[in-house]
Amino acid sequence: MVVTIQCIWHAIVVSEGEYEDPSKETWGLAFMKRAGASGIGRPFSFGHRVLDSKIGDEYWGEVTSAITATPLC
Repeated sequence: MVVTIQCIWHAIVVSEGEYEDPSKETWGLAFMKRAGASGIGRPFSFGHRVLDSKIGDEYWGEVTSAITATPLC
């Protein structure tokens, strides 16, 4: 199996509003932390969603390539 990290990203909201985030054809792991919240962020899915973001909210994660299995011969 080969997994390649394509991108590591981090975003901080500077303009409040709803942002549409379409589905993707990649795998990954993403987290969010609301402004003023304590503790670690919580995971969220990569499916289509609308993000209701407030100034100071943080999002971060990574995007990987599709998982490819190779025979062990």
